[in-house]
Amino acid sequence: MEFIAAWPATTFSAVLVASEVVQVQMPPLSTYVEFASLVVGSIAVALAVKPVRRWKAEAFRTAWLLFLFLCSSASLLHGWYNSMQERYYAQDCYIQGMQGCRYPRYTWLDMLYELLFREQCMLLLMADAGTFANLDKECYSVFRERLKMCAKVAAQCLILAIGLGAIIVADSRPLGKQLPDEATMLAEARAEEMTKTSGAYDRLEHRCLAELKDR
Repeated sequence: MEFIAAWPATTFSAVLVASEVVQVQMPPLSTYVEFASLVVGSIAVALAVKPVRRWKAEAFRTAWLLFLFLCSSASLLHGWYNSMQERYYAQDCYIQGMQGCRYPRYTWLDMLYELLFREQCMLLLMADAGTFANLDKECYSVFRERLKMCAKVAAQCLILAIGLGAIIVADSRPLGKQLPDEATMLAEARAEEMTKTSGAYDRLEHRCLAELKDR
């Protein structure tokens, strides 16, 4: 059962990493290598889906496998799309001002720029003097700089959160002091209960003796 559960996750992860490594090569790899990697990755993902469908996993593991499957599938679809485009990337058109960029390949960064930033930026700069290519280059440069700033802030927040978490854990559990296990805690509770019972019995005995003496 462990093998059945681990094999799809490993396959999805390997396909995702291999697909991204092949696609980030600039200039792109040869057509045959790219096509072969996409075919092998697609077959591996298709084979890995079968045991997942038969395996009744826990909710967390199922969600993790589904996440890996979606990521690897998205990477493969991205690779298949790029394989049918010409052998240059959209960022070359933005940065170098290449002409005739009708069928460029897209990196994930280029896709974010096209979907989330390019149109708004071009509308804001439409009144500025300059060619369309220069405006596009300026927008892409601004996008990359803002993305770097966002990544830097996110990294700083992550480091700060880790540091605060470490401080909280250190305060709740001083260094060199081990938390007692369940058996120790039960033994201490029994000893404390016996001490209280013994104390109550002694007080009752003294009270009875005092009453006898009074009689």
